[in-house]
Amino acid sequence: MQIIILTGISGAGKSSAGQALEDFGYYKVDNMPVSMLKEFAQLCSQSSLRQKDIVYTVDIRAESEFSTLLATIEELKKELECSFRIIFLDASDEVIVARYKESRHIHPYIISDGITLTEALMRERKILSVLREAADNIIDTSNLRISQTRDKLYEILKNEKPGKFTLTCMTFGFKYGAPTDADLVFDVRCFANPHYDPNLRPLTGLDKVIRDFVLSDGNAVEFLNKLDDMISFLIPLYIEEGKSHLTVALGCTGGRHRSVTVAYELCEKIKNKMPAIRTVLCHRDIEKLQINNTKIEK
Repeated sequence: MQIIILTGISGAGKSSAGQALEDFGYYKVDNMPVSMLKEFAQLCSQSSLRQKDIVYTVDIRAESEFSTLLATIEELKKELECSFRIIFLDASDEVIVARYKESRHIHPYIISDGITLTEALMRERKILSVLREAADNIIDTSNLRISQTRDKLYEILKNEKPGKFTLTCMTFGFKYGAPTDADLVFDVRCFANPHYDPNLRPLTGLDKVIRDFVLSDGNAVEFLNKLDDMISFLIPLYIEEGKSHLTVALGCTGGRHRSVTVAYELCEKIKNKMPAIRTVLCHRDIEKLQINNTKIEK
């Protein structure tokens, strides 16, 4: 088990770095009191979490406990079969100030002490200096995009990039409401509908006969090809920005025929064109069937 203490100057990118490590498979704990680190590490070593690596984020709000953090780490190194690494994120004052202006966040010291941002950063640097000096790695994010910070982390940890960007194609029925957890939503109710054929109605887009029926509509084929081109264009841009997944939702009336067909075919096209991309096909409403206005859960 490895425990990474992720810390640094407010505004240097700890949240993005923590998310990157979480995407990589680390179990992330945000701002748990430093005084609980020893107990938490001991519990992890005795549970299924002992097989996972941990990232434990610490920020300026824990300043009263910084004096005990390094001593606690040394104790745990002796007691447990785990390793520790301190990663410190930093950036120039000019960059930090610009980021605060852009995000409109307020530095904790401005709220608690009523001082300027420049004064807050000066005080924070002084307090965090003990952790900066003890850090195994320091990443200056002043001139780094989020994706480049991720690359630095993976390089430091001597691991491969997660690389496998995940495309999730979700299907749904508009009659049950549109999803709220999708990045892109497309309506495919304008294409040929197998629902009106009594022989096809009980089947779904997972059956080839349904896919053949839907794709007999030339407009559906043209839409699918254009959607494939757009998603293939977008994925590298998302990766460049440091994103690890994209959820595309496709909806028809009931979420069983047209949406499932298009999602299935889109996944197949992306898999063939971009084999490094992980594709996930999920169907929210495929098990719902409505007969004579009575909804039946299959």
